[in-house]
Amino acid sequence: MIHLAAYLGGDDEPQFDVNIRGTYNVFEAAGDAGVRRVIFGSSGAIQVASEKYEPFKAMVEARVDDIPSPRPVMMHTDPPHPNNMYGVAKIAGEAMARIYSENQGSAIVARIGRVRIEDRPANAREATVYFSHRDVRQFFEKYVDAPADLNWDVFYGVSENFTRFRDISQRQKLSATSRRTASRADRWTTKVSHPGSRDDLAPSCFCVGAG
Repeated sequence: MIHLAAYLGGDDEPQFDVNIRGTYNVFEAAGDAGVRRVIFGSSGAIQVASEKYEPFKAMVEARVDDIPSPRPVMMHTDPPHPNNMYGVAKIAGEAMARIYSENQGSAIVARIGRVRIEDRPANAREATVYFSHRDVRQFFEKYVDAPADLNWDVFYGVSENFTRFRDISQRQKLSATSRRTASRADRWTTKVSHPGSRDDLAPSCFCVGAG
């Protein structure tokens, strides 16, 4: 089962009613049905407030000369740092996935980057977390078919973009396929110098249902 449905709006109440309780219902139904593996669509919104501070701020603003060496990397094990209730709801969803992996079956968390219908980022911030259509498809195919002994883990879903800061080394250990589809994103390192709005915090074309 791949759970990608979510409320992406700015109101807080639906974060509880849809994104938290709805996700709870999904995991309950999966457990009742004996689902072997659930892939939960999470988001970089869990840590997005870190982008307001250096060194990640330089990366989302495409200030290439200000990016330190070695390049900073955001790890999936770094502490949560959300800036709204959407991020909080995704933290809750990840916790539910972990419970599922302990008691029911395999649960994999996919922290999905920015996906657009046009298959290209709209600004410098999006370029750091851009996730191409090709890489999205290969990402989910790989984890649906991953070995049964992969019971629980968290993976960032982003392409290998020039200003990428989310770690993909863990994903590459499982023969990740995110290679140089990054060309559409790399052009923003010189042409755009401002991060996107709060609407950039979630994927744009992945909701597959309500709740």
